[in-house]
Amino acid sequence: MKLLKKLDFFYYNISLTFNKKGDTGYKTKIGGIISLISIIISIICCIYFIYRLFSRKDLSVIYSTQINPFINLTYSNKLPFLLRLTDSNSLPYEEQDRLYYITASIWYGGSNDTSLSTSSRQYSQSLKIDKCKLDIHFDNEYKNYFTNFKDLETYYCIEPRNYSQTIFGLYGNTFPFSYYSFTVRYCLNKTENDNFCYSIDDIKTKLKYSFLDIIFIDYTIDALKQRNVKNIYIRKERFELSINLFKRIWLYFESIKYIIDNGFILSNNNIENFHMYETVRSDINYFDNINFIVTLTILNGIKTSIYNKEYTKLQDYIAIIGGIIKVIHLISSFFNYYNSKNSYYLKLIHDFVIENKKSNNINYNGNLKNNNFLTSILNKSKNDIQNSNLNIIQKNDSRLIINLPIKNSKIEISFLILKKSTTLRILPSFCSKKSVIRLLQKYKEFINNRLNIINILKKLEVIQIKEVEKKNSIISNLKDNIKINNFIINN
Repeated sequence: MKLLKKLDFFYYNISLTFNKKGDTGYKTKIGGIISLISIIISIICCIYFIYRLFSRKDLSVIYSTQINPFINLTYSNKLPFLLRLTDSNSLPYEEQDRLYYITASIWYGGSNDTSLSTSSRQYSQSLKIDKCKLDIHFDNEYKNYFTNFKDLETYYCIEPRNYSQTIFGLYGNTFPFSYYSFTVRYCLNKTENDNFCYSIDDIKTKLKYSFLDIIFIDYTIDALKQRNVKNIYIRKERFELSINLFKRIWLYFESIKYIIDNGFILSNNNIENFHMYETVRSDINYFDNINFIVTLTILNGIKTSIYNKEYTKLQDYIAIIGGIIKVIHLISSFFNYYNSKNSYYLKLIHDFVIENKKSNNINYNGNLKNNNFLTSILNKSKNDIQNSNLNIIQKNDSRLIINLPIKNSKIEISFLILKKSTTLRILPSFCSKKSVIRLLQKYKEFINNRLNIINILKKLEVIQIKEVEKKNSIISNLKDNIKINNFIINN
């Protein structure tokens, strides 16, 4: 049981009370008004931050990158890629099949075994490519984004691939990697009697100022969304070509890992993986008698971007609200400090000094020789009392003057001088008149001296000594072990 009592830290602190209601401090109307205002402001702040908590208004995003040789765009087999050649006016060529054609393939590579020959480290698989058709070349996830393309059939598309034909890894790494490759070639007749293609000279003339148009799926980030932060964006790139130069275009995708913590108290992570267009570079070479116009390689970038988005949690708002309430309390205490302090002393002066002296039948008509404190107050403030407006007493504040004539209430007059000083309510005492300052200081010295713990202990010691002397005096007049009121008095 003793151990249980020691563990009790919710006990009620015992303290001296200020009045019969049990108040441990003196409360004022001004303090009540300031407290009410602070409570209202605190409630408004609580409601405001609770609203922000459930509306998910506050968030933080931390960005980082990492090199990941095992990147895998698992959905890249569904991504559509649209290619075509256009003239300088961005118009597709008429009879484009007689000018050029496009081949597509996926390349695999990467090996830690350096004993293998270079040719054995990479191999390719052909991908079927044809004029774009909405029902054939587009996955259901992306089909709606191309329904409004009026010239869709002027592009060449590859059909959706199987799950093993995705873009993964980093190009040229010793670990496995893959990439898509597209090659635009001149249309060449397979036999001398085949007149389907234009002659090579006519083709080069027509394609002299040509451009390669590429359309692909890109993603943008909307960090304000709570889920599915990725937004699909149809991106179009255009590259100038030359019939005298062979161009290689390298299109890099940046891998994105977006982690969203949607928890209100504990973590609740939701991870989204997607890609974004990172960069493009090109190489130019000169070759004679080559039927390549341009090659396009689509592959992963070297880095993965990681975003960690976290919404402000309940415990964070509690800390913020607690800090704001603490500041409001501090500001309110600052504004109410002097009002509370001065009102406290005025209350003690009235109840402890004036009313206590009345109850002890002290003569207020100048007979104060036995009270040095009151005598000093009247001597120090005699001129102040005479110069004060005595008409204020005629209001007969029943709480201060009870059936006493004005000529016999000099102490009450001195107290009213303090009470009617409005500056004492809200300002430091040094902002008042010098007469009021001196008067209040004398009262404070008297009260503080009476409330001094050392003086109180001395008084108690004197009382205890007198009680012991009285007890010993009684015992000395009695015989040993005589019962008084059924109790034996022992030394």
